[in-house]
Amino acid sequence: MTRANPSECRALPSVAQGFTRRERLGVFATLLSAHPDPSGMFGGGGMNPRKMKQMMKQMGIDVTELDAEEVVIKTADEELVFTDAQVTRMDAQGQETYQIVGEPETRELGAGDEGGDDAAADADAGIPEDDIEIVAQRAGASKDEAREALEAEGGDLAAAIARLE
Repeated sequence: MTRANPSECRALPSVAQGFTRRERLGVFATLLSAHPDPSGMFGGGGMNPRKMKQMMKQMGIDVTELDAEEVVIKTADEELVFTDAQVTRMDAQGQETYQIVGEPETRELGAGDEGGDDAAADADAGIPEDDIEIVAQRAGASKDEAREALEAEGGDLAAAIARLE
């Protein structure tokens, strides 16, 4: 069985400096999810977490575990929904990378929608309540009239007020 020379291990951060940021993140993302080595080639187990954190700190990589309840990835055709997934955020020189570990459930796009009521709620949510109050006050109209005028004018306050006057 071949073991790594300790001096070679300490040299890793200086060697890694020759790689691009994306390559380093890929290597350390792999290290984060490292499973014990079944071949026993590297000491029979995964990397010591303390040493791994120390190496990542030397390279300027900050790792944070996120307490995510659900992760949803939407594609053109479907949604991948991860529940109880392990989510890790790595920040390397200002660039954030997220790693998701878990089994996704695949759903067709829009499978979670309940109907047309959501569309009406989304339209109302697009116009801030403050804008509705301003238009209603300036035009001397009700909030419902002000909302309708703002929706008709695409959220333009001045045009909505002029429409109601």
